[in-house]
Amino acid sequence: MPRTLDDIDDDLARAVFRAVYDSPVQKRRRRIAVALLVIKHLGRGLVMIWPVYVVLLALWLVPGGGERGWYVLALTPGVIGWLLIYLRGVRRDYARHIAGHLLEPEDYRKLLFNG
Repeated sequence: MPRTLDDIDDDLARAVFRAVYDSPVQKRRRRIAVALLVIKHLGRGLVMIWPVYVVLLALWLVPGGGERGWYVLALTPGVIGWLLIYLRGVRRDYARHIAGHLLEPEDYRKLLFNG
């Protein structure tokens, strides 16, 4: 059976594909794949942005830093922007690798390491 809906020309085969695609097993596999994509993209982002957290920790620990809340407030727009950028990557990978595809357990490795 083809693994994407676009590969199917016959109406009966499309109906079978949709039945398998909407099955609880495939829905669970898609949820797991989305969770793995979120972990992958946020993990990559944390690797890129870790110096910001080190600076925040250093500013927090400086003696006499009476207005520490301003440091967090100053970094908030950057962290929100970072989240939006990486969640856009999750949506892009979802559309490319998950939506409209039948997933197998070995596809998780491909999502994490090759996608």
